[in-house]
Amino acid sequence: MKALLSILACTTVLFQLCAADIYVDYEKGSAKNSGTKDAPFDRFGTAIRKAKAGDTIYILPSAKPIRDTLVARKKRGTADKPIIIDGMNNIFLGTDPLDVKKWKEIRPGYFSRTMRLGTNISNRYFMVLNGKPHRMGRFNKARGSKAHKTVDQLAPGEWTIIRKQQIKGRIYEQDFVIRLPEGVKNLAEAGFEEPSQRKISGVNIADGCHYLTFRNIIVKNFLNDGYNIHGNCRNIRFENVAALYCGDDGVSAHETSLIYVKNFIAIGCSTAACHINKSENHHENVYAEQILGRDLFFTEDTTNTFKNVWIKADSIGGFRLTTRKNSVQNFSMEHARIINSNPHASAHVLNEGKLNAVFTDVKFANYRSVDKLYTVTKVKPDDIAGEIEAARKKLFALFNGQIEKALVL
Repeated sequence: MKALLSILACTTVLFQLCAADIYVDYEKGSAKNSGTKDAPFDRFGTAIRKAKAGDTIYILPSAKPIRDTLVARKKRGTADKPIIIDGMNNIFLGTDPLDVKKWKEIRPGYFSRTMRLGTNISNRYFMVLNGKPHRMGRFNKARGSKAHKTVDQLAPGEWTIIRKQQIKGRIYEQDFVIRLPEGVKNLAEAGFEEPSQRKISGVNIADGCHYLTFRNIIVKNFLNDGYNIHGNCRNIRFENVAALYCGDDGVSAHETSLIYVKNFIAIGCSTAACHINKSENHHENVYAEQILGRDLFFTEDTTNTFKNVWIKADSIGGFRLTTRKNSVQNFSMEHARIINSNPHASAHVLNEGKLNAVFTDVKFANYRSVDKLYTVTKVKPDDIAGEIEAARKKLFALFNGQIEKALVL
């Protein structure tokens, strides 16, 4: 018995030596620190470079939103020792205050900056004024975005893009123009922020990451996706995470990724979720509202499962499953309640390949039309509004008031 206890004690010691807790404090940390709780790093990037299988990274609570993106490349845990990133309900922002030195006044109250950008960036561009995203009627993943205004059409506090000469391919020289809000005398006082072109997604995972878990994270105002997964990243888990007002998707997986999403909130994005290529994606407990492009959008050879979905959307594109020629898509949805208040929205299948779709206890309200392949129950909004609101409160509660705080930043 003593020998057995000795072996167990040694095993415990070895596990403790192999697995570590790594701490990050954006307010008090330092890159020169060791990463302990008493001597935390100052950036996630430093911590993830140090992390090994079995380690847990804690991003200590910050009094202010954190202007950073969480990037993981070529990091691998194992099935029994994943690398865990605990955001501790911090709010990560994808915007920065305008660098007024890069803008010039072109007429009283109007400021301009010239940039060379690809249309994939400029099409999802937005400005933030006093914490509120101003998209100027534009969004991704569906038709219906408004054309950019001319400079003369700008109301106070609005902005526009004037496309000029083509540089190469889809890259253009473009003028970004802002009109100051009423009563504001200079650009520095206006309170504008713009999305970072370096930190384009809230969480960005690529290059063959395996067995990573991201939990307790809120991302807001990122130019691209809230949670973006590329390459053969396998067994990536998201637990208790939220994406607010991002330029493209709440969560988006590509290529041959395998992800699991549990307790997810998407608000004000172009889609709540959009997955493509041969990715495999499993979702449980999803709430979304104020979605602009398409509520949910999946295409090509993806496999997607959803269990417990509540959406209160305004998207013009509605709900879309698309299979391209020679592709096979597998889709299942169990227990979903979706209301769309946009009069143009539909639940539509574009099927050029093979679609295997199963719907169980799914209720749609207010869609202009519902494709015959969707075996769902069409109901009135009042029939399911109470269920959606109850789910909203339950999921919001997981973030200890931080979602409400993030929404009014």
